[in-house]
Amino acid sequence: MSYYIHTIDHHISFDAETLAVTAGHEDAGIFLHAVLVGLTTADGVYHTMSEYRFGSAAYLSADTFEVRFVTDTATVKLQFSALIHGVRLTACDHTGAAVTLTLRGTLGTATDPLRDAFATSLSRTGIGLRAALGPAVTEVDNAILDRRTGVAALITDTEGRRPEGLSLAFNFDANAYVFDYTGKELNAATRTGMFRDLFAIKYRPINKSTFPEPPAGWMTWYAVKFDASEDVILKNAEIMRRRLFDFGANVLWVDWEWQHGVLTKEGPRGVDAFHPFTDRYPHGLAWLAERLSDMDLLPALWGGFTHEPGPCAFVDEHPETVLSDTLMWYGRYTFDPSHPTWREKYLLPAVRQFPAWGYRALKWDCLPSALSTCDKNRERMYNGGFPRRAMREAVALVRRELGDDYYMMSCSGGSDRSVLFAADLFDGARIGEDVFSWQDFTTTVDRLCHLYSLHNTVLYCDPDNVVLRPEFNTREQAITRATVVALLGLPTTIGDNLPDLPEDRFEILRRILPTVDAHPMDVRDYKREDDTLLLHLAIAKPYGKFDVIGVCNLAEEERTVTLSFTDDLHLDLGRYHAYDFWESRYLGIHGNEITLTVPAYSSTVLRLTPVGDEPTVVATSRHITMGGVDLLALSYDKQASLLSGTSAVVAGDDYVITVYDPTTKAIKTHTLHPTATGELAWQLPV
Repeated sequence: MSYYIHTIDHHISFDAETLAVTAGHEDAGIFLHAVLVGLTTADGVYHTMSEYRFGSAAYLSADTFEVRFVTDTATVKLQFSALIHGVRLTACDHTGAAVTLTLRGTLGTATDPLRDAFATSLSRTGIGLRAALGPAVTEVDNAILDRRTGVAALITDTEGRRPEGLSLAFNFDANAYVFDYTGKELNAATRTGMFRDLFAIKYRPINKSTFPEPPAGWMTWYAVKFDASEDVILKNAEIMRRRLFDFGANVLWVDWEWQHGVLTKEGPRGVDAFHPFTDRYPHGLAWLAERLSDMDLLPALWGGFTHEPGPCAFVDEHPETVLSDTLMWYGRYTFDPSHPTWREKYLLPAVRQFPAWGYRALKWDCLPSALSTCDKNRERMYNGGFPRRAMREAVALVRRELGDDYYMMSCSGGSDRSVLFAADLFDGARIGEDVFSWQDFTTTVDRLCHLYSLHNTVLYCDPDNVVLRPEFNTREQAITRATVVALLGLPTTIGDNLPDLPEDRFEILRRILPTVDAHPMDVRDYKREDDTLLLHLAIAKPYGKFDVIGVCNLAEEERTVTLSFTDDLHLDLGRYHAYDFWESRYLGIHGNEITLTVPAYSSTVLRLTPVGDEPTVVATSRHITMGGVDLLALSYDKQASLLSGTSAVVAGDDYVITVYDPTTKAIKTHTLHPTATGELAWQLPV
């Protein structure tokens, strides 16, 4: 006894024997499985479905069918509707009085939800940027986004928000997002095109084959600028390998100085896309890549294929491909990206060198300038004046040449067009301008607020280099730069000359490595209201859940901030342990709010852990996530009074575990001294 109704896109079915409700979408497939477990009648009495028996069923219209369940004294009518924008289930008794439904089921379209799906809100209007590590769900989330397709499955009220009576969580054993719902009507739907509507892009899921987590490493330009050379690079590489590799830094970016020697001047003949400066790179770029690979580092290389800084053989032989012969910040010649000769005889040969030389990632620079030059010279373009089309075709050509598994990052600048025009073809995108000064950094923060929904869904949003040296930062500013990049799970590229970097800045770097495989929890364009940026990283592990909160003060004066756990952070109503990471300080147990005073330009990072009846880890010292990255397993044996765990540790880096004992109401710290890098099993008597 199964009944089914279908409209333009959505359909709903009901099996009267098993009480199973199934909802689907024409293209996305099944997105909701549920079982009707009970009904609460108008008199407030709850009845399990075992108290009812099937009565009858009828199709009422082209989009609705009705199923009746009866007892000896009562009748309940269930109406199932397939509507244009979703499906609906309602119930009433024989008088027409509403009956409350209780259902239990799973939500989402992904076949492997732990890997491919995450919870989100499509309608949140609150403050701050939200991210998650693992399948975390908060009290505002009502949708499950399938990263493979960009399709969200959601349960809503009539206004599209999370309905009262919905409980949504991830079940690790079942590998599913499960829900319990009690309400007078169930509204469920899919949403497609969110990213198209927000950013005018074609959705393509992020390709994580080269970097399963956002990359971390070092880059030449921000650290040493035009002093870059193979000797300088290898010296920094050796220090990174020795001091930061075990923490998670393993990428070495050789930036544009291999082909450029000065800004706004014509480059010398003999240095071009095929030939680096011989005085700086006497052994060549292939030799350098081999040396870096010998250190177990991943070599990555800059390319600016739309231009040449000075005279070269290709310009001599094919002047017809030059769109502009005007001295710019990047040099003299800008090519016509629509010209077939440039594509076949310059672009592809230049690109083929990257893997041939041994480089495994590409940073494609000067894209905004190329698009701007095309705009100004449209009438001279080979394709008749279509800059965006020409650049997309060029990028697509390179993608086909390098293959899907070669990491391509666009160095896109501050305009949406240059970031988004080929977002489906790149694996990462620098979303702002160069970041050196504090003002550069705060401008990039605004770009992050705008574009963060794309991060780890479509591509990695690259905030540019993390510059921490005292030339540009107080210690407080360095902490804030590190906090923003780390808690949002962004690519982390060090922009300081490591031989000169003070020890306290090395310590900051060690605490934000490795990068966090975080995903956004909102699909929206956010604009911060003032100079306080709230970051919320929700963490879900098989052993439990906790939250890491960053309060970043971007202003030049001290700020006092009060956070509501339910209203601002959307946490379950309850009591929470609070621990301050940067100050290594336990702040006690708090109810529904906490008040923080944050110094000028600085950030406070808290771990909020639900209060329980057993000994509770409230922080670890290895990483800013205080267990999110490093605490792999955790359990408590009450009979033996033993707290056991497995942690990812680094040799020589003391590992401090902070535990709250509910019996003594005391905080205890336990320091382990790892002698090897890797997983460490431990037991603590509590």
